[in-house]
Amino acid sequence: MKTLIAMASAVVLACCALLAAYTASAADPKAAIEGVYVLDQWNSGGKILRPPEVEGRVVLLDGAIVVILIDTAPGSQSSYAVSYGTYVLGPDSFAYGFDGRAMFTENAGTIALSRAIPWQGEREFTLTHEGGTIHLDYQGKADFAFTPAGLIYSEGGKILRVYHRLARE
Repeated sequence: MKTLIAMASAVVLACCALLAAYTASAADPKAAIEGVYVLDQWNSGGKILRPPEVEGRVVLLDGAIVVILIDTAPGSQSSYAVSYGTYVLGPDSFAYGFDGRAMFTENAGTIALSRAIPWQGEREFTLTHEGGTIHLDYQGKADFAFTPAGLIYSEGGKILRVYHRLARE
């Protein structure tokens, strides 16, 4: 009986510690947002694509952002894109922009390179808390939803990419 009580107490304490960590990260935008995210799903043209057809990483750390997206799904041209830049995080705002980009596309054996940046300057997002989720909203056009488990990126209310967060050591 003492063993059962001790085990139950340990489980309760562990749950409380996890809840406290979850609440703290949700309350602290930097802790909730910064990390390395691995692509699990990419919704494209009505199809749900998953690794190994698509691969990706998003890294947000100390004001730097790196995005890697690879699409080698059959029936489409292959693309390999790397973008890097900076971000600024405030208590109720987030802004980021890309300083550079390299995108290779392969179609019928021909490879093309584009260095065009998707937009000039920074995009400014409104930061809001909703339960344990932090939303970064760009004028109702794009949304990043950060949870302790990962990141969901949407445009126009449609989910485009889903990522899981790599565990911190």
